[in-house]
Parts: sequence; structure tokens; C-alpha cells
Amino acid sequence: MTKMEAPFEKLLDQFELPVNVIVGDVELQWSVDVGNWRNVPVSAFWTMSATFYSMLHHLDMFSRNHHLTVDKF
Repeated sequence: MTKMEAPFEKLLDQFELPVNVIVGDVELQWSVDVGNWRNVPVSAFWTMSATFYSMLHHLDMFSRNHHLTVDKF
């Protein structure tokens, strides 16, 4: 995650056509930095499982129905 920035920039320099947008994983902050330095828009792509998405989507329902209780030790 920390040593990919320089090779990525080198790759961008090798393209014949200019880069119009960068789609980077949300965990790779350097992709946003590269886009900002080059004045290229960056879209953060967040990969998650369908199960995790479903949990986030229904979080309010879990809270309303008290399904988010934490047992104290």
C-alpha cells in the first residue's frame, strides 16, 4: 500500500492518451494525492461483501429493534 505510488505514476506517464479519471480503492489514500497533483478527478472505490452492505443498509432497523446490544463481561 505504501510503495505503489511511484510505479503507478510511472505507468500513468507511459500512456499515449492522457488519463481522464483515476478509480482507486478507498484504502489507498495516495491515489487521491496523485489525482490532485495531476489535476485528474479521483473516484474512491469501496469493495465490500454483500453481507456487509446489507448490515450497513439495515443498521437503523437493528438499532430500533435493539439487535445491537453488547453483553458486558
